[in-house]
Amino acid sequence: MTHHFNILIIGGGNAGLSVASQLLLKNSSLSIGIVEPSEKHYYQPAWTLVGAGEFDIRDTEKTKKTLFPTVVYG
Repeated sequence: MTHHFNILIIGGGNAGLSVASQLLLKNSSLSIGIVEPSEKHYYQPAWTLVGAGEFDIRDTEKTKKTLFPTVVYG
């Protein structure tokens, strides 16, 4: 399967998704591809609370597919 995009973003973290969102706000007709090898996202700021026993480590993990907007993830 071959995909062609107007813009290809390497990295689907906060920066990559922010750039994609800003570009789509400027021009909603853009076709944007995001290359992101990892399937999981970890909310690392909560890890200090995990260490203190105040937060469950499982609550810091999410599947990236659930975080990507549909227009970006496809």
